[in-house]
Amino acid sequence: MRSYLSLLNAFSSEFFLIILRMLSTIYIAKAYGLAILGSYSTLMTWASILALFSVFGGYNLIQKNSNDSSYNKVIKIACLISLFSAIIYSFIVSGVFFINEFKFAFLILFFETINLSLRSISKAFLYSEKKIKILALSNMLIGVSYLFFLIVLVRFLPLEKNSIVYFVISYNLVSFAFFSYGIIKRSCKTKIDLNDVKEYISEALTFLASSSLRNLYQQLDKILVNIFFKSEISGLYNLCSRFATTALLPVNTYIQSIESNFYHQKIGQDSVYSYFAKKKKIAFFLNVLFSIASVAPAFLILKYLNELDSTLNLYILFIPLIIIQGYFNIYLSLMNGQGFKSERIKILFLLNVSMSLLVYVSSFMNIYYTPLFIAVMNLYVTYIINKKIKAKNV
Repeated sequence: MRSYLSLLNAFSSEFFLIILRMLSTIYIAKAYGLAILGSYSTLMTWASILALFSVFGGYNLIQKNSNDSSYNKVIKIACLISLFSAIIYSFIVSGVFFINEFKFAFLILFFETINLSLRSISKAFLYSEKKIKILALSNMLIGVSYLFFLIVLVRFLPLEKNSIVYFVISYNLVSFAFFSYGIIKRSCKTKIDLNDVKEYISEALTFLASSSLRNLYQQLDKILVNIFFKSEISGLYNLCSRFATTALLPVNTYIQSIESNFYHQKIGQDSVYSYFAKKKKIAFFLNVLFSIASVAPAFLILKYLNELDSTLNLYILFIPLIIIQGYFNIYLSLMNGQGFKSERIKILFLLNVSMSLLVYVSSFMNIYYTPLFIAVMNLYVTYIINKKIKAKNV
């Protein structure tokens, strides 16, 4: 019972943050227009990708080594690599893809990337130590500060792009302070040397490749839509993606809370595969329930934005994708923990290539085809993964 209450706390706090991010997206769409929203959303997408590269496999490595003597060393190395990588990656991406608005892009990318990196590290050790209440409290306090700065943006800052930069820097600094405190308290006295870093990198490479390809796959469609379609269409697609992210939150929170168990062969009296069989049914139920429930709030928000007809039609086509995506995610998590890492890397690499081709093809047709193409592809790959898992479990 306690574990379910802790999970509910984690979900509530994550949901609070997601809703606030949705509110900021709605405000930017309404006040600045879909073109600015397209640029802002694309930068947020890039930040989530860069954060995963910055952590360098740390999220999985922390969970894997939760009972090991090197645990605190892994946390400290992950933090240091994240900090330096965030600076370098943000500079490169801003210079290559956003040269005409370099300062705007770099500041948003750096602060969002380092914040997401530290958040990922904190979530990894709090989940693996079953300290979900602390994570929930941190998320709630960060959410309150986010709300404060959102009010400042809406009420007091001028209607210009620099105001968005001030908003992003402000809430990320507060979030950075919250997550840094727990990490520094845990690992500041831990000594590391060059051999520890080499060992970390050697062990993390497979996790980095797997997790980065997974995150890239989940974000690539938004980046490609921004490249192949006009800014207004990119803004519309990113708005629907934000609704989809909110609908996927319950199942993703649930998967994160049980993911560390997939690194063991036995969970209580169950084998890991029996445990997985039970949990994937819950994941599927959460997918169906919240994807359907998300249509009503999406309808109200789009009506407020005067974007009802075209955007709602597009979002309804996202529903099959949401249902399949959440189910697909729990299979990917199991593959990471149970020795399918090389197969997972191959699958995700092929998915990224296929995604690029599908979005490119849909650019000659219609944006409405994109989520349907991706949903069908995810469904087929989930079927293939399920066959592999059954074959190993026989």
